[in-house]
Amino acid sequence: KVPYREWSDTGILTAVPGEVVDYDWVCQFLRMHLEDEGIDVHSIEFDRWRIAELQGAAERNGFAQSAEWNEIGQGFQSQSVRIEAMETALLQKKLRHGSHPVLNLGAASAVRVQDPAGNSKLAKNKSSQKIDAMIACLQAIYPLVGLQESGNFDAMSMIG
Repeated sequence: KVPYREWSDTGILTAVPGEVVDYDWVCQFLRMHLEDEGIDVHSIEFDRWRIAELQGAAERNGFAQSAEWNEIGQGFQSQSVRIEAMETALLQKKLRHGSHPVLNLGAASAVRVQDPAGNSKLAKNKSSQKIDAMIACLQAIYPLVGLQESGNFDAMSMIG
């Protein structure tokens, strides 16, 4: 029921051609798009799932060659500080996302769960929708939130 084709046709998201994710295509696309925008990649925050394929493609395609690659777990310990940082940025009105439909879908589908120590992470629970965009946003903005002493962080600039 999510209008992925419409979003792709209208430029809200970029669909990877073919039936499976082609990591070489993804890295070529990112390298060219970021070069066109004059954006330097300093770090890549990643979950270890299938990261070897992405790192190999990045190497082959000259993407993010000088970037620091930082593994981020999906458990309470790694995610709690990122959720707190995002909440702070939101409450301080330092984060904008332009009501992007993919982020809205992820935010509406994610459920914040806590462990007995009060640490938080996002979970999909019973939703049939994806929360990947919210997880990616959490991971991507965390290193930047502390650097934004003045002004706002614009998530839309990362999306397109």
